[in-house]
Amino acid sequence: MMDGAPDSLICPLSLTLMSNAVLTADTHTYEKASIEGYIHYCKEKGKSVLSPMTQEPLPSFFVAAQHMVGEPKQQYFIANQAVRSQAREWVEKRKKEWRVARAARERGREERVVWVS
Repeated sequence: MMDGAPDSLICPLSLTLMSNAVLTADTHTYEKASIEGYIHYCKEKGKSVLSPMTQEPLPSFFVAAQHMVGEPKQQYFIANQAVRSQAREWVEKRKKEWRVARAARERGREERVVWVS
């Protein structure tokens, strides 16, 4: 899993969180750009287009939007919104501390910077 995301939201080709999920003829879900790129690559190289999940020939190159990924993805983002907010606050606080320390060094004197975790 990526950052606690359920495996069903991760593209098995790109290993990233799917933003535009599609369903292939073999009933597996992929990120649209990843599966289309894979199909294009196989055709360009003259290779058989096999399912990345089963290694069986894909019966069709048609892909359809996978709307069922949308709701779990939304729930994942809502559940992790507080964590992302805390992380952004932490980064902003650190940026301010780093700016103070850099300004102190530029003035030629050291100021004590207290790091709070």
